Amino acid sequence: MYPNQSIQSPIIQWHENESAENASLYLINTLFAVPHVSINLKHLSYEHSQLLSYWITFWKNHSNLLNVNLFIYFVDIYLWKMLTFILYRLTYLEGGDCHESSLYKGLGKTS
Repeated sequence: MYPNQSIQSPIIQWHENESAENASLYLINTLFAVPHVSINLKHLSYEHSQLLSYWITFWKNHSNLLNVNLFIYFVDIYLWKMLTFILYRLTYLEGGDCHESSLYKGLGKTS
C-alpha cells in the first residue's frame, strides 16, 4: 500500500427504512479505510443516528489499526464427505502490540 496515506472508502449511503443491522454492515465493511458517509443527518432516525455514532467512534478509537501489516490468506478446504471444496478467507493484522484476526467461512464453493 502507500505509507502514511489513508484509503478512502466508497460513499456510504442507506435508505431511511433500512434496518439498523444492514446499515451497520456498510460501516463495518469500511473499518480498514476512512469511512465516507453521505447521509443527511437531519433525517436520520434515532436508531440510525446511534449506530452511526457508535461506528464512527469505534473507528476513531481504533484508527491505530490502520497503520498495520494486513495479511489476507485464502484457504480451500476439501470436505471429503461432501465431496466439495469450501473457500475460507483469513485476515490477520499486526501493529505494535496489537494483533487481530478474522475468519470468513464459505465465500465460495467448487466441486
